[in-house]
Amino acid sequence: MKESVYPEFPVILVDDEEQALDSFEIALRSANMNHFVRVQDSRDVMPTLSGREVEVMLLDLRMPHVSGEELLLKVNSDFPEIPVIIITGANDVETAVKCMKHGAFDYMVKPVEKSRLVSGVRRALELRELQKENRLLKAHVLFDKLQHPEAFSEIVTNSAGMRSIFQYVE
Repeated sequence: MKESVYPEFPVILVDDEEQALDSFEIALRSANMNHFVRVQDSRDVMPTLSGREVEVMLLDLRMPHVSGEELLLKVNSDFPEIPVIIITGANDVETAVKCMKHGAFDYMVKPVEKSRLVSGVRRALELRELQKENRLLKAHVLFDKLQHPEAFSEIVTNSAGMRSIFQYVE
């Protein structure tokens, strides 16, 4: 029997320390999440995001090559739909405020409690789900198109009201 994948698209874990990546993954696996992409080299983050859709990003701030703050700005401008959760050893209010102003979804200080990490990722996944539903509803309501027009092909009408009813039925 094939194991189900959750979430549908992966959670991307970005940290230069393998031990940190292991602990994030173990914590999330304990909450039945099993779809991850691990990135240890910060230079690989943007190419990884360009090649696939991801649900949530866990991002360390202090890494060699490209800092987490730089990545946060880049991800937020290029992929604004991805919630970024900052996980860092920096327990600094100024840094936390700056990250939140730059679009971070949440800010957590290492070592992160398992329950806080899991609840933060779940909230981010719920946000993504709501965003997807909102996009689908907007597309459905704003664009006067039916997804399955063949289902209504025997009903002849030019009425916008009837098309709205068809959309509702779909």
